[in-house]
Amino acid sequence: MTNNATDRMEQALDILVECANGLEAVALGVKQRVAELKQPATIGETAFDTLTWQQKKGAKLNEFEVATKDTNASEKFQHTVDILKANNASINDRFYEPEYLHSYWIYQDTIYRQKRKATP
Repeated sequence: MTNNATDRMEQALDILVECANGLEAVALGVKQRVAELKQPATIGETAFDTLTWQQKKGAKLNEFEVATKDTNASEKFQHTVDILKANNASINDRFYEPEYLHSYWIYQDTIYRQKRKATP
């Protein structure tokens, strides 16, 4: 190849590299936005605080609280049941957000909560 052809080839490759870098930057931006959209909305603990809770104590769980349908407004109770079911909350996989004071789960149409242990 002649010098002129070599120079043109290098210019073409430089343009191609610049284009690829631009596409990479756009792809990274898109990836970050998609990740942001995938983040679930947090549910404030106030949804649970509006329920009427009864103190209980058990041999295995020690101190905990329960909320039942018959001691709470039907709509508020069902809303929290729906939250817990949507998050597959169980005693072994309790539902909570990082800022929650309690963890929550549902068992046989009763909502349970227990104070979370302080994190170091």
